[in-house]
Amino acid sequence: MLFLGLVYRRWLAPLLAVAFLVSFSRIYIGVHWPSDVAAGMALGAGIAWPAYALFKRLYRERVEEPEVTQSEPDKPPSE
Repeated sequence: MLFLGLVYRRWLAPLLAVAFLVSFSRIYIGVHWPSDVAAGMALGAGIAWPAYALFKRLYRERVEEPEVTQSEPDKPPSE
């Protein structure tokens, strides 16, 4: 969710809210301990940040490639 929130900044807060609600639900129903959830969040964030940095670097290189354009469009002959 953090990676998607970093890519689509407008959705960062809603995505993190969903992630926290899911995390809380795991604790509430007794499937995981709070330390399990906290470790999962830390691990996920630790993977999301470098993945986002790599994505940003690769995406920027792809976007900034020079496009082949003509210096001037063809002009009709003037009569």
